[in-house]
Amino acid sequence: MKITRLESTNVKRLVAVEIEPDGSLVTIGGRNEQGKSSCLDAIMYALGGKGAIPAEPIRAGEKRAKVVLDLDSGLRVERSFTSKGSTLKVTQDGAKQTSPQAILDALYGPISFDPEEYSRMPPNKQAAILRELTGVDTAELDTERADVFQERTHANRTVRDLRSRLQAAPHHADAPDEEVSVAELTDELERRQGVLDANDEKRAQVEVAHENAEDARECVQVAKDAITRLEGELKAAKEHLNERLTYCSEATKKAEAVQAKADALVDPDLNEIREQLRSAEDTNRLVRENQARKRLADQLADAEGQAEKLTHRIEDIDDEKAKQLSEAHFPVDGLGFDEDGVTLDGVPFEQGSQAQRLRVSVAMGLAMNPELKVLLIRNGSALDNDSLAMVAKMAEEADAQVWVEMVTRNAADEEACSVIIEDGAVRQAELEAAE
Repeated sequence: MKITRLESTNVKRLVAVEIEPDGSLVTIGGRNEQGKSSCLDAIMYALGGKGAIPAEPIRAGEKRAKVVLDLDSGLRVERSFTSKGSTLKVTQDGAKQTSPQAILDALYGPISFDPEEYSRMPPNKQAAILRELTGVDTAELDTERADVFQERTHANRTVRDLRSRLQAAPHHADAPDEEVSVAELTDELERRQGVLDANDEKRAQVEVAHENAEDARECVQVAKDAITRLEGELKAAKEHLNERLTYCSEATKKAEAVQAKADALVDPDLNEIREQLRSAEDTNRLVRENQARKRLADQLADAEGQAEKLTHRIEDIDDEKAKQLSEAHFPVDGLGFDEDGVTLDGVPFEQGSQAQRLRVSVAMGLAMNPELKVLLIRNGSALDNDSLAMVAKMAEEADAQVWVEMVTRNAADEEACSVIIEDGAVRQAELEAAE
């Protein structure tokens, strides 16, 4: 659907204009402040509704204004302006339509009429419109990827920290796997001390036995002396001697037996245990450091595994997004989007050349306005000949209509324009030529 006729009276700088566009590219030329912008504004006011109409759309000094648009579908749009506001009338092949603004709103998409509006949007809104157009919405995948990427960043940070701590952790190859039990060594020391005390007691018993034996020998000597001195008491002394001899023999045997046992005693080595106790804490320190290092190594292995798992998930997300994008139909080859916005040939859209951004914006405008294929380019003077030719070709291929505002400075500029606006009207010579 395209415009076949534009009639505008007293809209902004226009006095009275009637244009019947020919072809896909309609260039409205003229010097500054002659009314060429008002031609494009009139189209916007007629179709866009209250949101597109400024506070004072009527030409200064006038009380009323009007815009009439005829579309090739048989639809006619008439919007009238007074100081109280605007009224809208829409007819289809002469039949008046109810809910006229709703009919117009259904004709165009979110990029309304200005294709360059798309290039001025923030990246997230550009991506949202492109997702809506292509039917591909990777927002959940983008969110998940961002979350997984952040989680992997944390995991990699943990890996680096654990790897650094592992490298700094001491390792003692000659240390045992388990700590030495100080309690067991202390018990062993007490046990050996008990054995030593028992052995000392037995040695004391030997000394007592020897003392008893010595006493017995002295008694024998006393008895012998008594026999010499006391012949008269010989019989009694002999009996006494026999008793003492028997006692002496028994005591000697007992002393010899105790001596044999004492000679067989083996004293425990207390110094060995004391030395082990002194070195136990050093050994245990080495063991604990080895165990701490092993725990760090285990944590590092777990963290590396988690980081690798997250990397695989990011790759899966990227593959899924690539698959969806490869199956989608984009208005321009190489167009796509990621979590940051729209891309063109893998490069952020805003980094593209002016010609590239214009080509994409026009393509998006045409794609988002499948019913009313009318686009308005305000800053046409900024386009070089190649860019203007590109827009014309795109409009023709899409069976669309692009109205371009051009500032003319000389006769050559005017020759390139479809219509020249002068003092709020189409230049008279053109009107006569058209007639």
